[in-house]
Amino acid sequence: MTANRTYLRQATADTDDLQARFRPLFERVAWGNLERERSRVFPHDQVRWLNDAGLGTVRIPEEHGGLGASLEQTFVLLSDLGEADPNVSHIWRNHLAFVEDRLNAPVSDSNDRWIKRFLAGAFVGGGWTEAHKGRWPIFPPPCPPRMTTGWCPGPSSTPPGACTRTGSM
Repeated sequence: MTANRTYLRQATADTDDLQARFRPLFERVAWGNLERERSRVFPHDQVRWLNDAGLGTVRIPEEHGGLGASLEQTFVLLSDLGEADPNVSHIWRNHLAFVEDRLNAPVSDSNDRWIKRFLAGAFVGGGWTEAHKGRWPIFPPPCPPRMTTGWCPGPSSTPPGACTRTGSM
């Protein structure tokens, strides 16, 4: 651990180097994007390519083994990735938000372990931002407007008229 209060440092990454590193991968991600969307194919390979190239460590300072990018550089990369495939960009937004949360946290043994995990290729999915701390609400969700009044027994994909549960909070 260091005397610094957080892991944040002045950016050291060169924008041209970041573009040279990731632009060819973004082009590769773009290939087949529409077919993946139509076929509802999850972009597992595309996420892995980017993780293998170090996108998951882009904000980690170089002194800790990352790429040392600024927030602005990171946002430009995410925007470019979004042009290639918005779904993949959104997936990465979740991971990078978690990394940013760790970088802004106080230096600690726990956060040191997280930084090491990221550098080793660990990837954080979007579930860490889910509401209700992983618990469902006490009451089922209200029926969507197109359905009968009351409470739905399940997800909003319940067919119109199929909602038979009634009641209020």
